[in-house]
Amino acid sequence: MAAYMTVLYPNTPEAKIDPEYWVKTHMALVEDAFKPHILSWKLIKNTDTPGGDPPEFSYQVILEWDSLENCKRCNADSIRAAPVLKDIPNYSNVGPKFIVLGELVGERLNKSS
Repeated sequence: MAAYMTVLYPNTPEAKIDPEYWVKTHMALVEDAFKPHILSWKLIKNTDTPGGDPPEFSYQVILEWDSLENCKRCNADSIRAAPVLKDIPNYSNVGPKFIVLGELVGERLNKSS
């Protein structure tokens, strides 16, 4: 069963994030470190909230894994995770605030006819 990891970065005045580096370089490290268990990923820039307030988190990345067990095992493996963690300062001067894991319980994809 697919599992998801959501990583959230705080939206603070001092936070600096380079999304181009993140997409082109950091995510390639993630893919290499955790293949074949990463199925997909999305980097999302949060722009505002439904009420118009600034979002609490500036960016989020959602990684789809082949299973919760593999997600936990890969992230606990210090040899596999080390290059990924060491690279964070290359695209962000702040570390992630929250990392959450979860399993998919439902999904609907709208498909145009």
